[in-house]
Amino acid sequence: EAADALGEPEHALRWQGEAVERILVLGGDGTILRQFHRMHEYGAQLWGINFGHLGYLTDCEPDQALSLLPRILRGDYTVEHRTLLEGELVRDGQVEACFRGLNEACIHRGAMNHAMPIDVILGGVLLRSIVSDGLVLSTATGSTAYNHSAGGPLLTPEAEGLVITPICARWAENTPIVTAARDCVEAVVHMPRHSEDEAERPLLVVDGYKNFPLQEGDRILVRGAREKLQMIRTSTSSFCERLSRKLASLP
Repeated sequence: EAADALGEPEHALRWQGEAVERILVLGGDGTILRQFHRMHEYGAQLWGINFGHLGYLTDCEPDQALSLLPRILRGDYTVEHRTLLEGELVRDGQVEACFRGLNEACIHRGAMNHAMPIDVILGGVLLRSIVSDGLVLSTATGSTAYNHSAGGPLLTPEAEGLVITPICARWAENTPIVTAARDCVEAVVHMPRHSEDEAERPLLVVDGYKNFPLQEGDRILVRGAREKLQMIRTSTSSFCERLSRKLASLP
């Protein structure tokens, strides 16, 4: 329908039996995250037009889109390769769920009224045991999202790293850590005895999109994925220039 409206019916997506080269997403960062989870298996390049607020993940504003479309169709753009994360939820020695994310995997206390202990293991070594409201395991792309709100550092998109950021931890335990994307980060969840009610179980939340209820002793393993998300960029401005403009637009 979008292709017809733009007078380019030959470029309409055919979901059955044909390879998809480019995906156009109209919306903000939340829309891009949702569409990533629906379409990442196609391995297509993603072009985002910002109909949201900040639009860190988008390439252009709506009033620029029509003039840029011919460039998109002839491949006149650059591609940013964004690190993804992948991981498993392991319960009683068995893989309960597998997941993949663009921004972050977040362990959160959910409806529990108390902070929860989390063991953070890096490279097979117990790095620290923190007592907090949760833990954000973020990619460079997600460093501008929940990670940043929780006090974590910003990484440039090219940085192939993961950020480990506690959420509202005790003062001596709230230092974020940046590690290589190839490293496996393991988090072991412990629940206070008085918080074992089913309605008060903590959650593993991936990109604010997929939720997995957690139990005592659950292990969450996260690492960088081999595949990258390909994001179309038509602008020559750097990430720092784009970030400066986005931050300046905040009230």
